[in-house]
Amino acid sequence: MSDKTQKVSYTQVDDIEMVETNISAFHINLVKNVEAKLTAVIGTSTLTVEQLTQLKKGHVVELVESIEHPVQLFMNDVLVAEGHLAAVDDKYAIEITKVAEIVNG
Repeated sequence: MSDKTQKVSYTQVDDIEMVETNISAFHINLVKNVEAKLTAVIGTSTLTVEQLTQLKKGHVVELVESIEHPVQLFMNDVLVAEGHLAAVDDKYAIEITKVAEIVNG
């Protein structure tokens, strides 16, 4: 064997013991420091490509949702909470009003 190759060993699938786990017993300490992208969605709109290409500074894009509609929070594209738009100092914030329920299975 050359210096750049390594010997690979294989395990038969029959030799692997399958173990069922209970998600509720999963220890949060294993993943508590894993970062995930959180996205706040205040509303949606549909534009044609032509309308999109004609947008200029000062144009207003109207959203479908009303002002009272909750802001949706997504973590890695999964809805995790809803809330109301707020401000903290000079930054946007979300006041949480509802947290999604975790469903196992």
